Amino acid sequence: MMPTQQAPKGILDMMGVQKRDPSAQDQTALPFYQRDQFKNTMGNIAMAANTLRQRPDQNIATQVQANRQQRDIEQRSSRTAQWLSQQPGGEVFVEYLNSGADPAEVLQAYQAQRASNAAAEKGTLKEVGGKLLRIMPDGSVEVAYAPDVGELTPEKATQAGALRDDLNRELGDFTTVRSSYENIMQFYSNPNAVSDYALAVAFAKVLDPGSVAREGEVLAVQNAGARIPALGQALRNAITGEGSLTLTARQQIAENAAAIYTQKANGAQATLSRYEQAAAKYAIPFDLIYFGGEVQPAQPIAPASSFLPKVPDGYDPTTWQSVYEEMTEDEKAKFQ
Repeated sequence: MMPTQQAPKGILDMMGVQKRDPSAQDQTALPFYQRDQFKNTMGNIAMAANTLRQRPDQNIATQVQANRQQRDIEQRSSRTAQWLSQQPGGEVFVEYLNSGADPAEVLQAYQAQRASNAAAEKGTLKEVGGKLLRIMPDGSVEVAYAPDVGELTPEKATQAGALRDDLNRELGDFTTVRSSYENIMQFYSNPNAVSDYALAVAFAKVLDPGSVAREGEVLAVQNAGARIPALGQALRNAITGEGSLTLTARQQIAENAAAIYTQKANGAQATLSRYEQAAAKYAIPFDLIYFGGEVQPAQPIAPASSFLPKVPDGYDPTTWQSVYEEMTEDEKAKFQ
């Protein structure tokens, strides 16, 4: 079955002057003069007309670009708020967005909160009477370490602490890569504009976990694109909001991230084995040194096409992916 032929867009469609649909979930629900597409078109016309003047006003282009940037931020904020409202514990961060916080900073804060909550669920350790106790968030107490003979001597406690610090330093990059890889796996299965942004940032951290903390996100993603040129422009578009990632690009990001994670995980396993031998040498239980849990293998990567909406009537299944990827975000929303 061949796709239904679509009539060429007229000048009104190109300007965003489509018929209003109050029930729509996108800007089609707004009067045409309130839509970003119409405002952007009017800005382009204003700049073009200004260049024809004998004395062009330099402030017009500056103001048009500033207005467009502000609209882009508002759109990103709206999409981020919609995504956060569907996530556990996301309500508080939606309030931050509503108060004017930057969408990128709010998204980072939410991810940091998730990581903090995951760590807190493991409890905190405290030495009491020669025993190491794990105090859980609900107030319950578990015995993490109680030697069969004797007590946890100060010498052993000091040695365990030194080994633990050294191990954490050696696993620093792996910890960052694992966290970013897990984020990628979550965002990969939820294609939308917000997850495009998060995928680009997380992928930059997977490629270069040490530098991202010192650089701005845009620069970090540009560097990531330079290392994998085939994804360069797609990553830049995702971080700046100038375009969405195609399903093919998303799958390439997930596959590259999985390959890098596997390499890092193998190195982490070797490091853990080495420290486990060192702990045994000093007769120190390994669970006093490493609290990070088992290093899991990479997840299978589901084909990106499996996340496509159901092929609607009138479209050829073999061309549906390419047709869908060429749609605007508003057009895609109609098929969700």
